[in-house]
Amino acid sequence: MTFTKTLPIGGRFYLSEYESYWDAKAQKTRQRFLRYLGRCDKDGRLLDPVRPRVDSVHSAFPVGPLTVFYAGARELSIVERTRATLDVPLPTAQAFLALGLNQVVHRLPICRLPDWIRESPIPAWETWDAVELRKREFERALDALCHLQPTGTKVEGGFALQDELTRAWRADTREPPGYYYDFDTTKVRYYGTTLPYAEKGHASDRSIRTVVGFGLVTSRVHHHPVQCRPIVGSRNDMISVDETVARMEAAGLRGVTLVMDRGMVSAANLKVVRKAGYHQVGMVRDGTEGWWEALGRWTEKELERPEHLVVRPSGERLFARAWTGSMLGQNQLRLTLVVDPEEKEAERLGRAERLQELQGNPGKVRLRELRTELKDLVGKARGRRGFRVVPEKVEADELRDGRRLLFSTDVEMSAAEMCRAYFERDAIEKSF
Repeated sequence: MTFTKTLPIGGRFYLSEYESYWDAKAQKTRQRFLRYLGRCDKDGRLLDPVRPRVDSVHSAFPVGPLTVFYAGARELSIVERTRATLDVPLPTAQAFLALGLNQVVHRLPICRLPDWIRESPIPAWETWDAVELRKREFERALDALCHLQPTGTKVEGGFALQDELTRAWRADTREPPGYYYDFDTTKVRYYGTTLPYAEKGHASDRSIRTVVGFGLVTSRVHHHPVQCRPIVGSRNDMISVDETVARMEAAGLRGVTLVMDRGMVSAANLKVVRKAGYHQVGMVRDGTEGWWEALGRWTEKELERPEHLVVRPSGERLFARAWTGSMLGQNQLRLTLVVDPEEKEAERLGRAERLQELQGNPGKVRLRELRTELKDLVGKARGRRGFRVVPEKVEADELRDGRRLLFSTDVEMSAAEMCRAYFERDAIEKSF
């Protein structure tokens, strides 16, 4: 039998647990100390319980992010939906879940996944016997997503699963409908040998590698994944807009806003997008007709005001102000003038340094380089050097420091919404 005992020590009271037992040798009842419970009041009410102390750790496994993502997977019933949609057995559906969790937590190579799964709490969570788990089980899960039949026909089970999971989260969300398509094709290096989409192309570091491209569709507000479409790795970023628009129409996607890199923006592509009923957000390319004038639409005092402050997803602060005008062959286009204060100061200092060097004695070779870099700021003049810096041109160039021009075919978009749509392209890619 156990009981507690209050002991006064140094003006304070401490609670301990004791046990009564029979001492056969002494033929009487004795008491022995079991554990200290903590500080208490004089009536034995515990005030400050003892905190458990670990004397040693045999092994540890970090489960913080894994637990969060697994909870999300359970809420979406990913294993159950995978079994029903792809018609696969439970171990293959569980392997598919493990592939997804690995992708968002560690990105370990597939050959190391069996050991990682066995060391993790996933088998206990899923009641999954992972003792005999091998690499082949994960390959079966990947084959269920996409494989070639003996006839050469490509089976894309992953698309059906994407649609099913999208319907699942869409049914329980209050997020308004609307999607973004990241048109700046993401390239991922491929190390295997059998993927039909893997071809030689430009990797993220611009080197020539075997890569796979992806077009990404996410929800407009929280960037929930909606679709991930593979693209042959050899296709460059100027992939046909006609092809992509046709693919989205075939998938039944409506209300999509295409977010394009400025290298892919043109009046012709814009017409294709508008004809299909989609909206487009992008950055106007340097040199486009009307671009220079638009960059100088407002003075620094008119643009850089508190009401025009916008914070990028990465934390940088910008000033952005919108208006409706014409450009890129469109009479009604929403335009936003954006200035990055840090970039503005960097450009301004860089120009001042080059101008200072130009007006000194840089040497013949460097002089030619500087005149090429600053050709828009100098004019012909009499004298030994044959040129002079034109103050009016320098002033006009300074006004446009750090400025970029965004556009949207949706004339109802605000400057903040356009900045969020364009500059969150990194977030869209990370969501996959």
